[in-house]
Amino acid sequence: MSDPAVLSCRQLAWKVAGAQLLGGIDIDLAPGELVAVVGPNGAGKSSLLKALMGLLPDLAGEVALYGETLANIPLPVRAKRVAYMPQQSPIAWPLTVRHTVELGRLPHLGFRRRLNEDDRQAIDDALGMADIHYLAERTIDNLSGGELARVMLARLFAGQAPIILADEPIAALDPYHQLHIMELLQLHCLRGGSAMVVMHDLTLAARFCQRVIVMQCGRVVADGTPQEVLSDALLADVYGVRVKRSEGEIIPVARVD
Repeated sequence: MSDPAVLSCRQLAWKVAGAQLLGGIDIDLAPGELVAVVGPNGAGKSSLLKALMGLLPDLAGEVALYGETLANIPLPVRAKRVAYMPQQSPIAWPLTVRHTVELGRLPHLGFRRRLNEDDRQAIDDALGMADIHYLAERTIDNLSGGELARVMLARLFAGQAPIILADEPIAALDPYHQLHIMELLQLHCLRGGSAMVVMHDLTLAARFCQRVIVMQCGRVVADGTPQEVLSDALLADVYGVRVKRSEGEIIPVARVD
């Protein structure tokens, strides 16, 4: 018997101005799973993660966290269980990198308790995991896009939530740090955590993730192992491209007219 889902949704649907942006989505995220969500631009990937976080208004269907309806779980409790990294993280204040990463501890601190030794260790560990110790005293308004992405990932790791939802966490990173972050997410899941990650790199999705969810026009059109779902026929249908495969790489070579 498989483990119960840590995060699930049933018949998720969301409309904006009469347009169906999500429709009829059923998903279960199991303990230890690293799941990629892929699909063309506008497929609904970011909206799906926001829906699973309870961030969309007028959402139909149900989301459950550890079997309990999400709407019934207090926000402080949710924040300890699920860490969310949006696609874009606007810079509101020129905080230092260390201070920004400290914000990941807020679910554990509230607004009264000071940082203790466990918090400082979690922050130092997160800085090390994201390979940004050397940036700790820099302000985030003076970072490159890739450096800032790693700071946001460190903030995510600092919270030590068992479930991670990340929207394109490796999009701005160089190849070395793309591999590094995917290895960290994989390790998080090997240690019993779970993660759902929006991605565009199909090769890395196939290499690191046990499952791939393919979205198109706000719906899930495939959900299974990379070998099951990332077929030439599906990629031609969903992305409109032909691919070649070489040593595990999935390389788009031509548009399908």
